[in-house]
Amino acid sequence: MRLTRVLRGEKTVSIDIEVEECAIRMIMFSGDFFAYPEENIEKLEESLKNCRNLECVDNAFKTVENTLFIGVDWETLKNEVVNMWRALCK
Repeated sequence: MRLTRVLRGEKTVSIDIEVEECAIRMIMFSGDFFAYPEENIEKLEESLKNCRNLECVDNAFKTVENTLFIGVDWETLKNEVVNMWRALCK
């Protein structure tokens, strides 16, 4: 199952997520927000793959906690990923 959400704040963030048997198979962040270092977005996407519980999602976000995000609230992004995962893992 796949879900896309668009978060609008200072900047726009689109989150595409695909979940199979409660495991995140694919996740992609896109939009006009900024992240520094930029490569941490891809690192986060890779870390979230195959996550099937909240502990894994938390750990994935911790791997890039030194990232500076501009235009998007870090906690809002994390909470939205969790909400999307839960919606697809029913």
